[in-house]
Formats: sequence, structure tokens, C-alpha cells
Amino acid sequence: MDTSKEKENRKQKSSCLKSCSNAIVSVLEGQFYRLGKLVGKYPWSTILLSLAVAGCFGVGMLNFTEENRREKLWIPMQAESLDHLEWINQYYSSNLRVARLLIEDSSNVLTPTVLQAMLEMDQSIKALSVPEGDWESLCYKIAGQCWASSLLELWSFNETVIMGLTESDILDMVNQENFTSPVYFTPIDVDSMLGDIARNSSGYILSAKATPMTYFLMDKRVYDPSTGEDDDPVADAWEKKFSDLGQAGHSDIDGVYTFTIFSFGEESGKSIQGDITFLSAGYLLIIIYVAIMLGKFTMIEHKIYISLAGVIVIGLSILVAIGFSSACGFFYGPVHTVLPFLLLGIGVDDMFVVVQAWSNLSPKEKKADLHEIVGEALRHAGVSITVTSITDFVAFGIGATTILPALRSFCVYCAIGIFFLFFFCITFFTACLTIDQKRVNSRRNACCCCYQHDADYQPCCKRTDLLQHFFRHIYSNILLKLPVKIIVVVVAVALFGVNIWGTINLKQEFQFEWFLPEDSYVVEYIETSDQYFPSQGFSGDIFIRDVDYYDEYDKLDDLYDELIRNKYVLDADSWFEDLRVWMKNNKAGDVNMGNNNMPTTEAVFNSWAVQFLTMTNEGRRHSDDVKMSGGNITYSRINFQLINLDDSSEQIAAMDSIRSLTKNIGFDSDDAVFAYGDFFPTWEANKVIKVELYRNLGLAMLAVFVVTLVLIANLWTALLVFLCVIVSLVDVTGMMYFWGLTIDTVTTINLILAVGLTVDYSAHIGHTFMTVLGDRNRRAKYTLGDMGPAVFNGGVSTFLAFVLLILSNSYIFKVFFKIFFLVVLIGLFHGLVVLPILLSWVGPSPYLSAEDRGSEKEDNIALDNNKNGSAKTSDGIDNPVMIPRPNHVIVANNDEVLVMNSDGTQTLMKSQPTSRTSSPAKYLQNGNCADIPTYGRPEIPPPDYDSSAERTGGTPGSALSRKTLNSYVVSNDIPTNVDI
Repeated sequence: MDTSKEKENRKQKSSCLKSCSNAIVSVLEGQFYRLGKLVGKYPWSTILLSLAVAGCFGVGMLNFTEENRREKLWIPMQAESLDHLEWINQYYSSNLRVARLLIEDSSNVLTPTVLQAMLEMDQSIKALSVPEGDWESLCYKIAGQCWASSLLELWSFNETVIMGLTESDILDMVNQENFTSPVYFTPIDVDSMLGDIARNSSGYILSAKATPMTYFLMDKRVYDPSTGEDDDPVADAWEKKFSDLGQAGHSDIDGVYTFTIFSFGEESGKSIQGDITFLSAGYLLIIIYVAIMLGKFTMIEHKIYISLAGVIVIGLSILVAIGFSSACGFFYGPVHTVLPFLLLGIGVDDMFVVVQAWSNLSPKEKKADLHEIVGEALRHAGVSITVTSITDFVAFGIGATTILPALRSFCVYCAIGIFFLFFFCITFFTACLTIDQKRVNSRRNACCCCYQHDADYQPCCKRTDLLQHFFRHIYSNILLKLPVKIIVVVVAVALFGVNIWGTINLKQEFQFEWFLPEDSYVVEYIETSDQYFPSQGFSGDIFIRDVDYYDEYDKLDDLYDELIRNKYVLDADSWFEDLRVWMKNNKAGDVNMGNNNMPTTEAVFNSWAVQFLTMTNEGRRHSDDVKMSGGNITYSRINFQLINLDDSSEQIAAMDSIRSLTKNIGFDSDDAVFAYGDFFPTWEANKVIKVELYRNLGLAMLAVFVVTLVLIANLWTALLVFLCVIVSLVDVTGMMYFWGLTIDTVTTINLILAVGLTVDYSAHIGHTFMTVLGDRNRRAKYTLGDMGPAVFNGGVSTFLAFVLLILSNSYIFKVFFKIFFLVVLIGLFHGLVVLPILLSWVGPSPYLSAEDRGSEKEDNIALDNNKNGSAKTSDGIDNPVMIPRPNHVIVANNDEVLVMNSDGTQTLMKSQPTSRTSSPAKYLQNGNCADIPTYGRPEIPPPDYDSSAERTGGTPGSALSRKTLNSYVVSNDIPTNVDI
């Protein structure tokens, strides 16, 4: 025990920081003690108040909104792409959506059999109808004809002609050059309609293995707040039938693959919603695990209702998180589906800490009134769960400042959920524990509390806390041996070095197709399309607005020249360049032609432009590129195609290069020209995601360190905890590389989560170490014994919460499983293995309020009840003190052994004074008085204490030496029922 004199000495040596630390800890412990007493006195009122709070915030769900639009989820706020996309949708909206089949034949699609099968499928597709529409009413029309594109177009979709084709006829047709559609009168590039083409030496097409069938529909989608998507129910229903028809295939075609706008959204949503079933299974696993670990297998002491109370706490937190966030205007997106798993894992951690603190109370504390017991339990657990809850809250609060909408919204939901997890844990859950303890005290059945067991009820089986015994007596003894410490540190350093390399090589990449299930028919389509029609590079447009086409023609020329010279551009197609060539070739002798092949007046320029765009084949090709009003050109665009780009870094560089090009031409208006491609929003997100990741992780870790320092209230312990967090994160990111993950929005969200979880595993250990007295090794040992089971149970429960996600087909859930598996494994390694070793070597001195809790638990006398003596059981004591009998050995403690001699005297072996020595107890030694260290609390004597031995001859405070020891007589008034 720590004497008042020793406490005073430590107090005098404490620094200013330690004084602040002790003040903070004292205030927090005092507040939690008072809160615990209040909850213990009024548990039912506390439960009702908690439910009322949850209900009030849950009302916010009336403002619940779901968001699934890509540009609203993954594109940075204030991004250039968003402004440009809004303008494009206003002036260049295609109002077009595509449904496509991909026909595959392992031998050749250019055969009569395949074309006739395609014709049957074409006729079936055009016959599809839904209650409010059919192909004719939904299709996109060109020149009054529904637009459908396939090889069948070469023969005008004419059934008579196609049914009479021979293979020679087909090959002759596809080998024609400069072919114009007989249906839509637009150029047809046959090569682009064939995949895996085989040619002879002269370039003549002999066969092909794939060809697409494309159907164009009017895009009439409007935003639906209930789904968070742009929807067109009629077209969606038609496309659903289209997909079903495509998946059914045709007996004469080897493979038919289908893709629609609706199917992409349906499959990506299905991959997430379908795996929600794993959530309920995860909750069931948690209930079973908590019931097993917290309770005993008796009719009174098992904890099934406490397990259910824990799950209710998580449910209340989810309700408040969604309600509060919705009321504040934050949307619910696809990634938010992992929120229940996250809160489940974190919430159970806190509950284990509270229950462990209750279990760790001393026998004397457990004899107090119930509300006092609750206060003491919450005093010990409150600071620990406050540290982890606030650090988690701050980590997500930092994440909520990001410019990525999905990450921002998700972090807000998580921060609110974690705060209320903490609130309901110290109120609702603690109140449930109190009520359950009242039930236990009154011997009421754990399943049916109406039934009360008799006073002499004895359980048929009673489980001891094997996990705590393992951590206290086996694991800690092995871990804290010097050779083991050295091996662990070497392994940790080696692992850290390898994962630094992995972190450096971690790539940044993201594709929206990853949101689709691996077994989705849409994925099959994408993979087959990539096989037969590999990308030739991304295509985009340069949009021109607020430009005087006549006066600034030279800048338009420069724009085209710079574009085709750009190293990232494979090809460019400019209507203005084609117009200039046409004027040069067709208007060279015209009196209105001036210098530089430009008309003499703007009016002539406009009239010639209209003539070119409407009356020439080359001009009509650009009819969709130029917008005119009143005979004047208002807006236009230039098409370009990029080279193949290997990774996201090249993609970002290409985007920045094209954008820089448009801004440096020197048009009168700064935003007169801009570049845009459908891929730009994704690239823009990739451009900021790494910066956002480093920013959020850096700020979160800084905030976590500050919070940990304030609440643990010790600089050196906070630094050691922070070191474990940093190393854990590096190990996680390094292992991500080896597991094939990349940096994207989903992994960024999970890494923000990892900050909070890794802090949990280390902070509990660091804080508990500060509350135990003794040398560093002893404090580390008791820290593992007291807090190790709770941290381990928290890690296992977190793992159980998401372990079933390994079966998921959702990219979000698969990433969540992989990263959280790493976080739990690596976090527990650093929290339960590395940190205790570091603390045993360089740990700081304890708080002034620290207690010698270990001596009461470990220095018990362990005797066989039937052979060595009789015992009287004390409440809460597994190994009661034995009343010694003659001719038997008495194991007094780890430092000394008493042997009862046949003549009634005792011999003391291995007598050594310890740092725990308190007031000396006086014993008879051959008629003389000797001073022996007293173990346990100062008011409780050892089992052989002679209460009448106030004799002379001994020097108070002196230790019994091995040389002067012979034997001593045991007094007749040996105390019974002694708690050591």
C-alpha cells in the first residue's frame, strides 16, 4: 500500500504538468462518481430520460434525405467540374440514355445464323412495353426514326433481306468503305462495331467475335429525394425488361451481355442493401459473445439482458445519429451503410470497460450500498471511455471538415453517433447494470426475473473469469520477461519497416465499377466490352462560350494547334478548323474573302458558317457541336481524345494540362473556354483525395494527441499512446498495399475510422497504467490483468461485428472488412503487446490518486480447503484466507512462506521487505517481538496476526531478517473471515 508519507513525497516531486494532470483526473473521477451514484439511485428514471432524449433527436428523421448521385457524393465541393457540368447540362444536355447488348460468338459473329438471331432479339426488344410506354414512345428519334444502332442497320433492319443473307454477302457489306447509314444517313464506322477482327493480308475483314447492339432512349430523369437519384420510372421499367431479355440470351448466340443506366444503379444499390442482412447476424453474434464473456453460467448470474441492453444502446445511438444529422441537413449515402457496424464495434468496447471496472472493484467497495458501487465503477471506467470517445469524436469531427461530400456527411453521422454512444453508455447501460445487480442481489432468475431462488440456492456450475486469469497470471508473466520483450520489439520494428515500404508504394486509384457486385451481369458486360473493345483513350470536349468567333479567330486557331501538340492528346476534331479548311477550298475566289482565309465581315462569316454546318456532309457532322441563335454562333465545342493513361497520377496530370492550355490562350473572358470530360469529376476527386487523406489524418492525429494528453493527463504516457497510434496506422496502410487496396474515398473514410479505433486499444492501457502503484513491471502486469480483458473483448467484439462482411459482394463492405480486420489485429498487437512493454521500460510515475489494487487481488493465500485448513468465504473473493492448522504449509504470499511446525510454531521463509510495506504487525518470535510486513489494506492484518502482541523487545518498523528467524508462536486469537 502507498502510505500517506509516500504520497506526500510524490506530491512534492510532482511537476506543474503532473499537478494539472492530477487536477484533471480528480475532477473527472469526481464527476463520474457523482453521476454513477445518481444513476445508481434512480436507474429507471435514467432509462426513461435516455429514451426521451433518443426520441427527441429521432424526430429529425422526418428530414431524412438519401443521396446517390455521383456528382453529389464523390466530387469535391466547389470543384470546377461541378460548375462546368451544370453549364453543360443547361446548354449541351443530350437528353439521351443508352441500353446496350454485347453479342459474342467464339467463332464468328459475321454469319447468317448470328445475324438472324440478332434480328430476333432486335424485334423482341422493339416489342417491349410497360404500362406507360413502349419503344416508340420512349426512344430517341433521328429524322423521325427511333435510333438503334447495330450491324442490322447496314441492311436497314429489313427482315426479308437479312433472312436471305449469305456469309459472303455479310463480308462484302462490312468491307465497304465510307459507308452511310441507309436509315439515319449518318456515317458508319464498321470497324468500331466489330471486336477481335480477323483480316487477310490485304486488310479484308474475314471474321469478328463480338458486336454491340445499342438502343437510344430519351433521358427524362428528374431528381427523386426519396431515393437520392435521378429517376424516370417508365424508362427504368422498360430497361428492366430489356435487361431481363438480354440475360435470357439466345440459343444461337454464345454470349449476350447487357448494360443499361438503370441496371448500373440497381446492381450497385443491390450490392449494398443485400448485405445489410449481415448486420443482423453481426448483432446476434455480439449478443451471444457479450452474454458469454460478461456473465456466469448460473440461473442468476448470466447476462443475456445486459447483452440486449448493449445492443439497445447502439440502436439508440444510430437513431440519434441519423435523426440529428438529418435535422442538420446532412444526407445519407451509400457509404453510410457501414455506420451500424462501426457503432456496434465501438459501443461494445465501452460497455466492456464499464463492466470490467465494476468487476475490478475491491471486496470492500463491493460491500457498499449499490449506488456507491455504481459510483465507484463509473469513477474508474468514466475517464477511460471518455478518452476514447472524445478522441473518436474529434477524429470524425476533423473528417467532417473535408471538401468531399460523402466523407463529410459520413463523418458527421459518426461523430454524433459516437458522442451519444458515450452518453447512453454512462446513463442507459449503467442504469441497466444497476437494475440487473439488484436482481442478482435479490436472487431473481436471470431469464424470468419474476422467479426468486431460495436463499440456499447453489449453482450447479460457476465459471471463473478465465480470460482475466489468463491475462493476469499467464500472459503478463510471459510477455514481461526480458527475452520476450526484446523479441516483440524486434518484430514490431521489422513490421513497421516493411509497412513503410508498402505505404510508400500504395497507389491512388478508384473506379465507379468497383461499387458493383463481382458476380453482377453489369460487371460481365464491362469485362467483355473491355476485352473486345479496349479503350483507345478517354475522350472529352473543349467548350467555347463568350467568344467573338470572328475577331478572335486567331486564338481559336492557337487553341486547336496547342491541343493537337499536347503530349496527352491523341487526336482532336474541331468544327472551326474544318470550317477554315472549307472556306479556304470553296471561297478562295469570293470577293468577301479577306486575308488569312477569313471573310471580310462578321455577317459574311456567320452566313458561311451556317452554310457549312447545314449544307455540307462535313459540316453536318458537327451539327451537335455548334449552337446558334439568330444566325449567330453562341456556343460550340471541340472534341479531343487522350492517349491511354496508366494510372491516376497520369490522368490528373493530363486533366491539369488540358485545363492549363485553355486558360493560357488569352481569350478576353477568363472563363470563355473550359475543358470537360465525363471522367473529369472522378479525376478531380482523385486529385484531392490524397491531400484530403493526409490532411484529415494529420489533423485527426494531432487532435487525438491533444485530447489524450488532456484526459490521460500525462505527457509521456500520451506520447507513448500516440506512438502506438502512428505505428498502427503505418502498418495498416502498408498492409493495404499488400492486400491490393488503393487510396480512394472509401479507404480514406476507413482510415479516419482507424485513427479512433487504434486510440481505443492503446488509450485504455495507458490510462490504467497511470492508476496503479508499484514499479514499472508490476504496474504493467496489473494493467494487463485489469484492463487487458476489456480491451481484448472490445477488439474481438469489433471483429465479430463485421466478420460476416467477408462474404459480401459490395466493394464498400469488402474494404470495410479488410481495413477493420487490419485495424483490430494491429491495434490489439500494439495496445496489448507493444505498449505494455514500452511502459514497463519507460513508463511515467502514477497519478497521486493511484491505488495499490494489485496486492488485494494477487497476494491471496491459496490453500486446499479440504486438507490445509478451513475457509470462510468473503463476498467477491475467489481465494479466501485460510485459518492455519498445525503440521501444514501455509503459502502466505509471493514474497514469504510460512510453515506450521508440529509443535505449533511457524517458520518464515524468504522474508524480504517490499515497497508495499505498511504499518508493521508485531509477531512473537521465540518470546521476542519482531516486525513483519503487513499485506493488504492497513486495517486488515495477516492471518496469523497476534492481536494481543503488544510486547516489548521489537523495534517498530524494522524488517524480519533471515539470520534471526527461527520460529514464532501463533496466538490463539487468529482473526477469521479475513480479506487479503
